[in-house]
Amino acid sequence: MKRSSTGVLRLVLLLSLVLTSSALLWSQSADTVLLNGKILTVDPQFSVRQALAVREGKILAVGTNAQIKKLQGPKSQVIDLQGRTVIPGLIDNHIHAIRAALTWKTEVNWIGAASLAEALARLLPNATRLSPPLGHIGMMVGGKAAEAVWQPLARWLDTAVRQRL
Repeated sequence: MKRSSTGVLRLVLLLSLVLTSSALLWSQSADTVLLNGKILTVDPQFSVRQALAVREGKILAVGTNAQIKKLQGPKSQVIDLQGRTVIPGLIDNHIHAIRAALTWKTEVNWIGAASLAEALARLLPNATRLSPPLGHIGMMVGGKAAEAVWQPLARWLDTAVRQRL
């Protein structure tokens, strides 16, 4: 009898250890796992890693796919980066308020311009109304046209304001 109760006790202890370990591992699972990428760590060596794990909005670990997959849980969101690069968050928290205040009236605002033609059409009215010493057009700002693949060429700008030249 003593022998069988010892075996049962061992089995109970083993099961509780497994269940406790599983619960700990479950609670340590990453919310998000990024695999197959180039993770720029910006550590002192500027090392590049293959994968990254995130839990509660914070980086849990970086490493190889195999290392990070160990942190993946059943509810983890897994993202295959397919070789793409992940960089640290960059926050640009400044504005150019003084420059904006000084040049707003001489700038041609391209915000909302849907095409190059529309953006260039905004140049002539501004060029015509400005007289020396403000007889130049300042910066061109924003809009879909400014975000396009092309950058305005000087000849396009000259053509748009030909009447003013």
